[in-house]
Amino acid sequence: MDAILSPKVLLQILILTFGIYLLLSFLRTTRGSGLVSGVSLILIVGIYGMGLVAQTYELVEIEGILAGLQALVFVIIAIIFQPELRRGIFILSESPLLTRFLRAHRKEVVAEVAAAVQTMAKKKQGALIAFERRTPLDAYIDGAVKLDSEVNRLLLDSIFQNGGTLHDGAVIIRGDRLVAAASLFPLTENVEISKSTGTRHRAALGLTEETDAVTISVSEETGIISICKRGSIERRIPQTDVEEILRERVGSDEAAGSGDEPAQERPPWFLRAIAENLGQKLAALLLASLVFYGAYQSNTGNLNLDLYLVQVGAPIPAQAQGKALAVVLPQGHRLSPNPTGEKVTLSFSGPREKLTRLQELGLWQIEAHSPGAEEESSGEVFAGRTALLLDLAGLTRNGVELEREVDVSWAEGKPTLMSEMFSSVTLQLTPSMVEINDTDLDERYEMDPNRIVFHPSHVPLTGPQTIIAQLEEGTSEESPLLYGVQLGAGHESSQRLTTGLRTAWTDVGITLDVNHIEVEVPVRPVEVECRALDLVIGLQHLDPSYDAGSVGTREFDAPSKRAQVSIFTRGLVRGDRDSDDWVADRSAIVGFVKNHLRVFVDVDAIPPGSDRSQIQTLGLDDWRVLLPLEAGRFAQACKGAAPGDLRIVFDEPEIQLVEIQEVQPAPPTPDKTPNSGEE
Repeated sequence: MDAILSPKVLLQILILTFGIYLLLSFLRTTRGSGLVSGVSLILIVGIYGMGLVAQTYELVEIEGILAGLQALVFVIIAIIFQPELRRGIFILSESPLLTRFLRAHRKEVVAEVAAAVQTMAKKKQGALIAFERRTPLDAYIDGAVKLDSEVNRLLLDSIFQNGGTLHDGAVIIRGDRLVAAASLFPLTENVEISKSTGTRHRAALGLTEETDAVTISVSEETGIISICKRGSIERRIPQTDVEEILRERVGSDEAAGSGDEPAQERPPWFLRAIAENLGQKLAALLLASLVFYGAYQSNTGNLNLDLYLVQVGAPIPAQAQGKALAVVLPQGHRLSPNPTGEKVTLSFSGPREKLTRLQELGLWQIEAHSPGAEEESSGEVFAGRTALLLDLAGLTRNGVELEREVDVSWAEGKPTLMSEMFSSVTLQLTPSMVEINDTDLDERYEMDPNRIVFHPSHVPLTGPQTIIAQLEEGTSEESPLLYGVQLGAGHESSQRLTTGLRTAWTDVGITLDVNHIEVEVPVRPVEVECRALDLVIGLQHLDPSYDAGSVGTREFDAPSKRAQVSIFTRGLVRGDRDSDDWVADRSAIVGFVKNHLRVFVDVDAIPPGSDRSQIQTLGLDDWRVLLPLEAGRFAQACKGAAPGDLRIVFDEPEIQLVEIQEVQPAPPTPDKTPNSGEE
């Protein structure tokens, strides 16, 4: 409805009204006036009326027939009314709305002609004078007696003297010059004028039918003054009003009236133009509206177009190429959940030609805005989403708004979109954020989870505020951030693998602002367990202030229980399991440990009131130096070994001791005091 009431449509109806009004005006004064009603009836009922019925009931065959007849009917009309149409071309500019701007003759010319006409009318002296306007009269000047003189009442009177050489014919005035005399004009073809009309008046009327000239004539029999313009004749012009009427018909630039009498007040020119032939103008408006509506309906169609939703700035899926509807969101908002690839249908109505262009591939855009009401998402993992409203008034295609003639609506209801405020964070990557599969790794090697390194180590993430906050705080219980990687079978010191954001995170709106991530996974030999040893546990006093037998010193019995120790090595044992090298290397390492390892308990470190203590070791701190000296085949392996590549593990790292009863010091011997009297 908005499209059919647009200014462009109203302008087209106004142009049609103007053209139809001119056509009807011309036909009224011709022999074709009797056909006007018939042509109108055929045009409205026979063509457009049937066309509307055919289109309403989808009668495709009749629509095709009428489409061909429309052009044929207009050709027939053009042939029948060819003279009238030709004359219409000449006087198209004679609308009352334009005559105000087409005045070109000076007051002196009109005044001289009016004075000469008044004189000749009194003497019943026949005369015919033509004023050339916009249409050149060269065709009539060429066959006449050419003059080039000022317009003068005496000259005009002498030309039209009875019996004069130039009496039979007309004079032509161009601007302020008299340019021709004895000119012959075509006679009118109008059969509606009186049969008593003389040849001079018929010639005066005929010239105005062919051109936009204005003619004034004087009857030789009656002395009646007549003025012709646009194929119509005004008879019996009062002699006193000749100058005023002639000036208005010709279009003088000077003000009407003469003498000191003020001119009679008249309505503005545009009101006069509207009021003149008002009924005919209303009929032209009605006919133009019906014709335009019929043409509009025959040229109007409907189109359902399937488009695929995407978010502005997001990648466009393959199926949406050329048919994407990009949603422009408020600042800081992202669609959640992401509807990329979801199909929506828009319904268009308008001119068929414009609808055809809409089917061409292009990028559609629509603006979304928030109504300000938050929707609590019951049952959703993340809340705080906002409902969005899509405004079809701002729909664009390739950056250009739709034309007003095209109406658009949602074919299957407006889609419901939700958005969420987004934020960004720079997150430090940790091994727990990626799953590493080492099933293909050589069984003699394993990855070192404590030395995994990411490149880059920190990545910028963007996503819904609630999810970003959980990732930043480490409270998210979702799947690992990065998709898993697979270690190869090689046993290099490390493997560098490429990873990226898991689909589960991209589905909830998380984006990673780096091209790719590499995870460097260290690879090391697996740890080999050698056989266990039974070792005697010694007791040691490591406190420098220890004084055996002093007061408060604690002593313990030597433990009867022996220490059970297991030996573990990494990268020292060669060959496959149970191979000769493997067995020999294990035996050599066990022998080395047996020779050098000492286990003991520091008695002085046992807390007061306790009889339990940690078992300590001695003798293996420099094993990387001592082992090659004892067994040369370990020289190469020990060069790159770490201290922890040979380690001892106690089955029971603590032992309970039996404390010896504390030794009581002997009482002091008293001094002997001689008895009195004793030696």
